[in-house]
Amino acid sequence: MLTLILVDLGWGGYTPGASRWYLIHEESLTPYYAFDTVVGVSTWDGTGSRCSFSTSVERADYVIRTYSYDPTVDTGFAYYDGTYLVDFADNWLFDAPGLTGIRTLKFPLTVGDSWQATDTCIYPLNTRIPTGGDEDWDGIVDSVYFSPSYATLAYYSGDTAEVFVSPYVFTIVYTNTYPDTGSTFICCTELSIHVYLHIRYVNPLGLTYYSIDTVVYYQTYAIVDTSTTPWDTTYVPPSRIDTYYDYMTWTYTTTGIRENSVLPPVNVYRLEGRRLHALRDMTVYSHDGRLVGRLRRGQRIDLKPGVYFLKGRSGVRKVVVR
Repeated sequence: MLTLILVDLGWGGYTPGASRWYLIHEESLTPYYAFDTVVGVSTWDGTGSRCSFSTSVERADYVIRTYSYDPTVDTGFAYYDGTYLVDFADNWLFDAPGLTGIRTLKFPLTVGDSWQATDTCIYPLNTRIPTGGDEDWDGIVDSVYFSPSYATLAYYSGDTAEVFVSPYVFTIVYTNTYPDTGSTFICCTELSIHVYLHIRYVNPLGLTYYSIDTVVYYQTYAIVDTSTTPWDTTYVPPSRIDTYYDYMTWTYTTTGIRENSVLPPVNVYRLEGRRLHALRDMTVYSHDGRLVGRLRRGQRIDLKPGVYFLKGRSGVRKVVVR
C-alpha cells in the first residue's frame, strides 16, 4: 500500500510565485484560458474562519485570471491542516465549492480512502446561512446549507493522485411565494445541487485537472391551501428538474494566451425560441430599463417578444426575442 506524508503545500504546487495555465471547456462555450498565480504563502491560525488551529498551518493565497471575451479575476486560498489539503476556498470560478473549499486530499494518501469533503472551517454542515443576496427577487436575503459530501482517493501512483467527489451537495433555500391555483400558493422552495467532481494533482505541479462531470438539480417546495382553517400545507418531495453533463473541465497546459492571442467570443446565453438559458450569471432588463430577472448560471427564463439587455461581468449584451 502506497502512502505519502505531505510536509508542506509544495506537493500541491503552492509555492510562492508558482503559476499554471489552464484550458477551460464549459458546456457549449468556446474554450478559453486561465492563469493561476500563487501570490503568497504564510502561516495561518484560522483567523477569519470557524477554526482556530493550535499550531499555525500553511496557507497559500492565489489569483486566477481568465483570458477570453469575458475576462474575470478571482482570488482564493488553499491550506494544509496536517491531515487535509483544502483547496478552492473563497473562490467562485471553479463553481462547485460554493465558497466553502473542498478537502481534496487526505494524508497519508491511501487508495480507496474516503472522507468528508466539505471544509467546515468556512461553514458548518446542515446549517442555513445567508447567501449574501436575494436570489429570488422578493426583497429577502436567501440562504444556503451544505450537506455531508464525500471524497474518495481513486488513484495514487508515483507523483499523481486522483480524487472523486460523488457528489458535493449544497441547497439554496428561497423565500418567495407565488400563486398556484385560486386558493393555494407555493412557497419555501429548496433547490438542491449535486455536483460530481474529478480532481487530479501531480507533484510538484499541483492541480492539473479539475472536472465537473455532472450537475444534477433537485427541487422541493410546499403548497399552502388558504381555503382551510388553519391553512393546510403539503410538502412536495424532491424531484430532479435538470441534469447537466460535461459541465466544466480545467486542464493544465503549457500553452498560454500569449500563443493564442485571438480567441473567439464566449457565449453567455443560449436562446431557444423565447426561452433564455443563462450560461453565466446575469441580470435581465427590458428595453425600458425594467428589471426582468436575475439568473444564475444554468437557470432559464421565458420571455415575451421584445428587446432585452443582459448585464454580466463582461458588460451588457442585447438580445431580441421574437
